[in-house]
Amino acid sequence: MGFTGPLGRSLSRPTLSSRAQAGLIAVILVGAACGNPTTPPTVTQSTQGAVPVRGGTLTLAIVNAPANFDSQLNNGSTYQQVNALAMEGLVRFKPLQVLSSGAMDPSSGSVEGSLAESWQNPSATVWTFTIAAAAHWQNIAPVNGRAVTANDVVATFGRILKEENKSPYYRTFAPYIASVEGVDSRTVKFSLKTPFAALPRFLATGYTPIYPNEGIAGQYDLKTKLIGSGPFQLDSFQKDRSFHFVRNPSYWKAGLPYLDVVDLVVIPDTTAAFTSLMGKQLDIGSITNGNDLATLKKANGDAQVRAFSSFSSVALHLNPRKENAPFDDARVRQAVRYAVDQDELVQRAWGGDATFSGIIGPISIWGLSDSENRALFKPDLEKARSLLTQAGYLNGIDTSLIWCSCQQIVFPLSELAQVLASQLAKVGIRVQLKAIENAPYQDGLLKWTHKGIVLGGQGGVGSLGGDDPQSWLNERFGVNGQRNWAQPPGAADPKLQSMLDQISTMQDEGQRRDLAHQIERYIADLGIWVGVGAGHQYDIAQADLRGYQSRLGVDRPMSSVDLIWRQK
Repeated sequence: MGFTGPLGRSLSRPTLSSRAQAGLIAVILVGAACGNPTTPPTVTQSTQGAVPVRGGTLTLAIVNAPANFDSQLNNGSTYQQVNALAMEGLVRFKPLQVLSSGAMDPSSGSVEGSLAESWQNPSATVWTFTIAAAAHWQNIAPVNGRAVTANDVVATFGRILKEENKSPYYRTFAPYIASVEGVDSRTVKFSLKTPFAALPRFLATGYTPIYPNEGIAGQYDLKTKLIGSGPFQLDSFQKDRSFHFVRNPSYWKAGLPYLDVVDLVVIPDTTAAFTSLMGKQLDIGSITNGNDLATLKKANGDAQVRAFSSFSSVALHLNPRKENAPFDDARVRQAVRYAVDQDELVQRAWGGDATFSGIIGPISIWGLSDSENRALFKPDLEKARSLLTQAGYLNGIDTSLIWCSCQQIVFPLSELAQVLASQLAKVGIRVQLKAIENAPYQDGLLKWTHKGIVLGGQGGVGSLGGDDPQSWLNERFGVNGQRNWAQPPGAADPKLQSMLDQISTMQDEGQRRDLAHQIERYIADLGIWVGVGAGHQYDIAQADLRGYQSRLGVDRPMSSVDLIWRQK
């Protein structure tokens, strides 16, 4: 049986690679923001030199449907992806540039204005953002097309920063932001608890779209009604199946968008999504496997391809809490580190379509060199066995290797788990493989209740355009980090946390890079993180699309749809 999209096009399910993915990949962005005033992007013609044409429909896939439209209080990339067609943040990432090799230049993804026309960093603990004078809400009651104001921004962040609201983004912003207040109707002031040079990049990730104050005040239900300032507005949806967006006729950026309709189709089956991309039933997608790329090119040779080198990494996360014994013993965690052979994983599990992964991305200017990463994570089976013996496990240990079945659409987790089980068994670590659903997986991560070793995917600094380690390191290893899976409160290492706090406030690039390297080495010695490879990603767009620009952000590619048009 196949799926049927909102336009009635059949989406079949032949057997193809389990890693084909025509949906969207969630990414956490990292890096430093420039403190200079910045202007919003100019609308330009497509790179092909033709004049944009109005009209047409774009069809995209998402892997699952959000439960509602309240992305502030819900965790999961599809909330941001759906809402991004109708909503906007203060800033967003600029389009990535294509290198002469045909790959995307990850260092080109700096920040540009969205609702904000400019922003400044007048002191180490103050940021101000000025909202574009023309920005206004969609003409939907009860907001009725009024101007976007500072009060909307204050209400949006006030809701996130109120701990009792249990926003999944509270832990990301609360350690840094002391208050958000309106200076005047168009100017917002962020007062910080500590210097936060990367604030604009955090705001560009797509996690913080601005909501109308009316929704936050309860004048309408944010769960059931979607009102934004963006280029498209929600016309209709079929629960768990599709979302039908139409052009916002009063969009505040003159002449945009070009498309009349954007349809989002929910396709949880990866082979169906890949087949639909090959058959041109989907217009934009992502593939994380070179073999699948070759298959697609054979079937759809004129498709546009943009490659990201080492876009996403996968790692083992070893929670050091005593409740997760025996991994509360550093010697046992180190035994895992020395048992893992990344080069074998790249060949056997990734099919050669990946690179060696360090703690900060393999192509980041901030990360350790490839040679040092290889030295840090060089397999040593005798050492691994010796460490287990020293820890008192003469007969080895029995534990679990846990991963989310939902991530199989992006990463070869099942294949990685099989090879890892074989590698770990050689030193006496016997694992039971456990693929679980997204809800219990996320719950276990956020509460640090998983028992055993967690295998999970995560983005990389260099491949995501990040030129600042603050996001990457603090988000994943700081006690308040949104993706901190291995440093739980009560079991966090004080020296590591002290270094993470220090790097967040340092200004000198050379000193920050040196400290980032020290942090990487220290994390390796703690044994709470072990890389298992950094995969490649290929963005695909159908040949008749113009103006499509690959961007960073959890809301990609929806954040780029405003400039897309179809060649007739």
